Amino acid sequence: MPRDYLISGIAIVIIAVALFLVFGCTYIIDEREQAVITRFNKPVHVILGDVHGGIDVRDFETRREQVHASVRELAGEGQLDLEDIETGSDIHVSQGAGLYFKMPFIDEVHRMPNVILSYDAPPWEMHLADQKLIRVDNFARWYIENPLLFLVRVRTEGNAHDRLRDDINDQMRGEVGGANLTEVIRHTNRFVDRRPAFLEELGDELGQEVEEMVQEDFYHDSPIREHIDRGREKIMQDITQAVDTGVRDWGVQVLDVRIRKAELLEENLEAVFRRMEAERSRLSKGYRSEGDRQAAIIRGNTDRRKTVIEANARRDGEILRGEGDAEATQLFGEAFGAHPEVYEFIRTLDLIKDSTPEGSELIVGLDTSIYRLLRSAHISMAPGDVLQEREHVAAQPLDEPVPDAPEHAAEVMEVVDNGLDEELLDAEDSPEDREDEDENDD
Repeated sequence: MPRDYLISGIAIVIIAVALFLVFGCTYIIDEREQAVITRFNKPVHVILGDVHGGIDVRDFETRREQVHASVRELAGEGQLDLEDIETGSDIHVSQGAGLYFKMPFIDEVHRMPNVILSYDAPPWEMHLADQKLIRVDNFARWYIENPLLFLVRVRTEGNAHDRLRDDINDQMRGEVGGANLTEVIRHTNRFVDRRPAFLEELGDELGQEVEEMVQEDFYHDSPIREHIDRGREKIMQDITQAVDTGVRDWGVQVLDVRIRKAELLEENLEAVFRRMEAERSRLSKGYRSEGDRQAAIIRGNTDRRKTVIEANARRDGEILRGEGDAEATQLFGEAFGAHPEVYEFIRTLDLIKDSTPEGSELIVGLDTSIYRLLRSAHISMAPGDVLQEREHVAAQPLDEPVPDAPEHAAEVMEVVDNGLDEELLDAEDSPEDREDEDENDD
């Protein structure tokens, strides 16, 4: 039994020593890490990380030369105590993740991230060149390019963030604070070509005229049409380049500096809204005035065309009416010339109609010309047997005398007789005379 315990104890000791040697003499660097190994606080090994993506990664030889150059720079400044300052050959440089060895107890591994790091600044206020106060929320993306310089001059990410905040804020005050609000908001002078729908409905010529009027008369002093020299994109590029140049001595590469949000304060928002409202009101008034002007032009043209059309229509109507009257006169003349008795009869009826009030009764005496005319016309148009019978009846004497007509009827009949006599005299004219008169009338 004691011998078994001894063997077990020796095995445990061997395993413990092996584990100690494994964990004390080796270390693992994964893909998201890079490291600097120091021995008695002096760097002896630098492990560079493999970076992929949007970072411009130089090849291994170039980066190793950069590390050796930084070693000589630090040694010249007295921050490193090296035996071979000229070449820095006593510092080993490697690249990539994997299993590495070190001296136990005396070597220390300083791990650093091999990823793109983010810096988010709290919102802060600043004045612009046009005296507007804005609240800026900016951020940055950066990367540890040289682990040795970073370890010696910065040491931790917290220190790097503090120093980045100071540098970025200084550059923001210089670049953004020296621009106006339009430069900070916009990034190009190219405008979106979007014609309103009502301009398309006006047609090419009128729509182009209204669009040019709007651009020249209403946008000439508006921030929408204000020309910018740099713009937000160029300002951010200049800030990124300036900050990156200043932090290269830390072994850090600044990839991008951006403004997440730039907003006006409440007291400035009211003024900007009032200005926007005034500009939109002026623009709408311009559209309305131009619309009224074009409407007046359209109404004037329409009224003028209406007047011309009506005048032409009246002229054509008079011409057609005259031609119709002339043709009707000719037809009536031909018809009445062939049958004068029909003309005499029709004129008699018209005369009776015109001289007799509506709703009254006309009493015709047997000795009047109207009675004789009506009777002769009635007899002439009746069949032969009826005519003989009526002549026989007319030849019989009357048993009772015909009563006298009332005074007003006598007056009406006198007027009718006189008019009828004149009509009969006109009807007795020869057809040739009537044709001559018709020609003279034409």
